[in-house]
Amino acid sequence: MFSEHEVSPEEVDKTVEIIARKVVDSEIELYARFLLAMSWPLVFVGGQLTKVFIGPYLFILGRREDTFYDYISIFENKDNVFKLINKIDEFTEEKEKKEIGEKENKGMWDKIRGFFRL
Repeated sequence: MFSEHEVSPEEVDKTVEIIARKVVDSEIELYARFLLAMSWPLVFVGGQLTKVFIGPYLFILGRREDTFYDYISIFENKDNVFKLINKIDEFTEEKEKKEIGEKENKGMWDKIRGFFRL
């Protein structure tokens, strides 16, 4: 039950990218970056505590139990937390560049509707 899950580097990158994309799409990147930056010194301890106290109850979720253990194993490593922070920054910059480009292409009526939220 508490064995080490080996996760491939490709799967780590894929998981980090999926989570970062969801964070940016939900527009909570500032809060996520703050929380990750403040909690990275304790990620290993948090992962171990999660395995001990929450792990025994994951069987309720059925087949998704291994997925949660994989997530815990991925984010017990500080380097993966920093990868996530950097990926969130990267996706945020892409989103801002895209929004700037869209604002420049808007007409006057679109700007007025956006201002009044019509």
